[in-house]
Amino acid sequence: MLTNSDTRLKLTFNTAWAPPNIIIEKASEMFPGLEFTLKYYEGGGGFKGVLKCKGGEVIDEWSGEYKGSRGG
Repeated sequence: MLTNSDTRLKLTFNTAWAPPNIIIEKASEMFPGLEFTLKYYEGGGGFKGVLKCKGGEVIDEWSGEYKGSRGG
């Protein structure tokens, strides 16, 4: 799913088994004027987290246990 405004673009997608951190870091390197935020959860594995990157650098990152309604 894709939604956007004048200052924000939100893209929702699924990946298998793990968050695509490397892709987010590379995209932030390719577009250094933009800030990228990845929010993820994995119900079966029971983990969630956030990765923020700008200019090819990780500026914030955390992960923890997920116990939501979709598993975990």
